[in-house]
Amino acid sequence: MSLNCTIRSRTVGYKSALAVAISLVLGGCQSNSSIHDETAVQRNVPLVEALEIQPLEVTPTELPAQDLLVLRDGYSRLAAELQDPQLLQQLRLRLADVEMLLAEEQQMSGTDAEAIAVGWQRAIDAYQALLEEYPDEQSRTEILYQLSRAQDLQGQRQLSARTLASLLELAPESPYASEAWFRRGEAFYSDGDYASASEAYRQVLERDSASPFYAMSAYMLGWAQFKLERYAGALKAFDVLLGVSFSAWAAADALPNVQDLSAGEGKLVGDSLRVMALLFSYQGNGAAILDFYADEAPSHAYLVYQELAQQHLNNDRYQDAAETYLAFAEHNLGHPLAVEFYVKHVDAYLLGKFPTLALEAKQNFVAAFGAEQGRWAEASQARNKQAGPYLHDYLIELAKSYHSLAQSYAASQGKSQQGNTPLSEPQTRAYAIAARYYREFIDLFPQAAEYVDMQFYLAESLFEAKQYAQAIDAYETFAYQHTAHPKAADAAYSALLAYRQGQPSTGPDIQNWQLGKQRSQRRFVDTFENDPRVVSVAQTLMQNSFDTRNYADALSWSEWLIARKQSGQSGVDAKVTSAAQMVQAYSLYGLQDYPRAALALHNLAASLSKQDSRYSEVMEAYSVSLYRQAETAVAQQQLAQAVVLLKRIIQQAPATGTRLNAQFDAATHLIALKRYDEAQALLQDFARRFSASPLAEQIPTRLLYLYEQTGQWVAAADYLMKTWQSQGDSEAGREALWTAAGYYQQAGAADKALSAYRNYAHRYPKPFDEAIEARFILSEYYLQSRDDQKRRFWLNKLMQAHDDAGSNATVRSQTLAAMAASVFAQDARARYHSIKLTAPLKASLASKREALDTAIKRLERVMDYGVREYTTEAHHHLAELYLTLARDLMDSERPAGLNEMEQMQYDILLEEQAYPFEERAIGLFEANAERSWQGVYDRWVDASFKVLAKLLPANYAKEEQQEKLGHEDF
Repeated sequence: MSLNCTIRSRTVGYKSALAVAISLVLGGCQSNSSIHDETAVQRNVPLVEALEIQPLEVTPTELPAQDLLVLRDGYSRLAAELQDPQLLQQLRLRLADVEMLLAEEQQMSGTDAEAIAVGWQRAIDAYQALLEEYPDEQSRTEILYQLSRAQDLQGQRQLSARTLASLLELAPESPYASEAWFRRGEAFYSDGDYASASEAYRQVLERDSASPFYAMSAYMLGWAQFKLERYAGALKAFDVLLGVSFSAWAAADALPNVQDLSAGEGKLVGDSLRVMALLFSYQGNGAAILDFYADEAPSHAYLVYQELAQQHLNNDRYQDAAETYLAFAEHNLGHPLAVEFYVKHVDAYLLGKFPTLALEAKQNFVAAFGAEQGRWAEASQARNKQAGPYLHDYLIELAKSYHSLAQSYAASQGKSQQGNTPLSEPQTRAYAIAARYYREFIDLFPQAAEYVDMQFYLAESLFEAKQYAQAIDAYETFAYQHTAHPKAADAAYSALLAYRQGQPSTGPDIQNWQLGKQRSQRRFVDTFENDPRVVSVAQTLMQNSFDTRNYADALSWSEWLIARKQSGQSGVDAKVTSAAQMVQAYSLYGLQDYPRAALALHNLAASLSKQDSRYSEVMEAYSVSLYRQAETAVAQQQLAQAVVLLKRIIQQAPATGTRLNAQFDAATHLIALKRYDEAQALLQDFARRFSASPLAEQIPTRLLYLYEQTGQWVAAADYLMKTWQSQGDSEAGREALWTAAGYYQQAGAADKALSAYRNYAHRYPKPFDEAIEARFILSEYYLQSRDDQKRRFWLNKLMQAHDDAGSNATVRSQTLAAMAASVFAQDARARYHSIKLTAPLKASLASKREALDTAIKRLERVMDYGVREYTTEAHHHLAELYLTLARDLMDSERPAGLNEMEQMQYDILLEEQAYPFEERAIGLFEANAERSWQGVYDRWVDASFKVLAKLLPANYAKEEQQEKLGHEDF
């Protein structure tokens, strides 16, 4: 009986402990003590109430209360009587268990709180006594476990926690370890020690995933981490709870569903999802969830996205909700809920009234699941069936929206989209997107009621986008597949308009384009023969044939239209007839029968009023036909005949565009014929009339040629001056100024020539030769005008340019530099000669010597240039300087008051002073005269000989002896 009770006591104790522990965890506090009630108040709302979970009711083993009391009293009496220590130890162990059972019974029966407290304390005292008196008791682990429970239920949280710590230290791997860590975590959490609580809960998770405390530990770890603001840890912990809760679905590869969980577990999962969503909303919404599940997303991940999106919707954060739905869908396109989430993504924008974003979202849906870019081809039939209805609606909406958007661009900008007006880049892009969606709808839904209309709209969008080749194909596909459709004829005719609008102006495809257009036109006429536009199509065929230079066909179609008019059929009015007649004339031109074409066009123009809009066109064609004849005449070297034809254009069709080229060409041919006066008149008239024409740029050049050929030098120079003024920094401008200066000079326009040369000399130091020549010419102009100062300015420039030229110096520059130097030397000589030696001789002689030195330097500079004609002159003048000084000394004024003897002595002194200068002069004269020995004999050598003959007559004044020789002397 005793052994049996003991076993039952341990069993009941374990179950009661588990029940109470679970109740405590779910509630986050102990519900039946004053301390626990106080904790609940501090937390505002206990988790038990928040989750609507009732504590588990554990029914202890049914033993009559009096039996436990009797048993306890009996154990107590027996313990007092036992002498055997070993038996006493076992008995006291049983007695402690009975005290625990009695306390549990009182707890469950709702006995008075004081009595319950006394009961738990008796159990606590009993277990503590055992631990103290029997430290080696084998069941110490179980005793510690029961003691901790009793302490916890008694409200001794800290003592209970220390007891659990002792248990774990004694037996860290005991069966009670997970529960011990869990209960420690609860105690720490209740005391606000969230860090210790986190560690305790983590110990549970690391030990045994099958533990009944595993899921709740994950949940509470999440809350503890949340309290510590360790949000990453909180997310991981809550996600562990979700994984445990939905493990069965994951094993079955099925979608988890919160509704299929039990009420309590559903509350825990729902709470975890709400907290996770809240945390992810702070960290970046859907992108944060993606990062969290970056390695591998579990099957329950979609619930996190769904919860976060729903929270955003509840808070009217529609864009955030849409972003969250999209984050899941975009990265899980193969997921069974990908389509649903994508649609919710779209709907969130619609709920938030963001039509532009909703349109973009639908565009992304099509890109993800459609046929052109998405997963349609690889997806399962069920998936496509799921996406199909949305694709159907979205494609229609997107195609029409972008089509309408493209049309609105032109309207908003007030621009016409007719003809070749280029579309804006946004408009082009919008049309392209619309066409893509039209095509995708056509490919995916050939059985849809909208299929035919979408074909037509596709063609319309391509035409408006100026994608004429594609528009033609789309129009014809629609028109000739559905000829009974009310818009079939319109589509076929629009294809013809597309051919006209999109016809290339150049390139190899023109002929193929034209042939295709003609086939389409004939097809239109054959298929829709009763359409009122048949005549215009036939007229277009005529024109197209002419445009493609199929002149025979053009002529044939013109005759067809004329015949239809003559037969009285409707549709061919006078305007069409006139056009046909015009094509007849133009076709003659196309067949290169220019004389007949010109005659036909001339007659056609005569039949029209000048106010008729076609008159100018006909005259233009007429002038072109004459021009072509002129070209033929030129090719046959019949320039005079070509001039006659071109002048006819000028006279008869002066307002035509051809007249400009005709007049220009006529002037050109007249120049070739050397009929310069006529050519000049035409060119000058052309310059006045057609100044904006590119050909006008050639007029001045041609007029210049005429001026040159006819000797109109001033006019030629004036033109060249304009060229220089507009192109002064270019080589052409420089050459123009140089030539203009020459022409002015040639024409005798001295002032203009002088101005031109002066501009040239100041502005263009290069080319060297022309720059030197310009300076020389300027010096000559100022020589003639006797402006000595300006002449010497340019002479000095001549010398400087030559001296600085280095290797660029030329014989010409050397000669001109020597000439310039000789002028400056002459100036120095003149000053020298002007100074008279007067008394007192010392003062005047100093000035004379200074002038002499200057003159010598100038003459030496002349000789330094080494130009023979200036060297001999300078040499001779240098000798004269010394001779003049000797003579001036002798002829100088004598001091007053000299007696005869003093005067004689003074003269002797002067002779002594003058003699060296005379000797120096003779030496220089002789050196210059000796040049004749090397074959150099000019007037300055001769002049030196003559001076020597006077100075040294014995040597140089000898008579020339002539001797006649006869033939016999040879």
